[in-house]
Amino acid sequence: MIHRPEGLETQLRVARGPRRVPVLQVIAADIAWVLGALIVVFVPRSMSTEGLWALGAVTAAVAVFAMLQMIGLGRSDLPT
Repeated sequence: MIHRPEGLETQLRVARGPRRVPVLQVIAADIAWVLGALIVVFVPRSMSTEGLWALGAVTAAVAVFAMLQMIGLGRSDLPT
């Protein structure tokens, strides 16, 4: 039987789980994507109509992911 110091399991579990800062970085990257895509959409003749629709669909999905990540982060108790 291996002897483990008390509290080690908790420390290992916390160390291996997600952290708040990287989640915030992912959310920031999602928001940057959405803002960049909006700039591209509003530049005249930057893309074909089909390309704009495709970009709009992907941007909508990324925006939904960012919102869900923010909601999840607000409900979590992740360490920094």
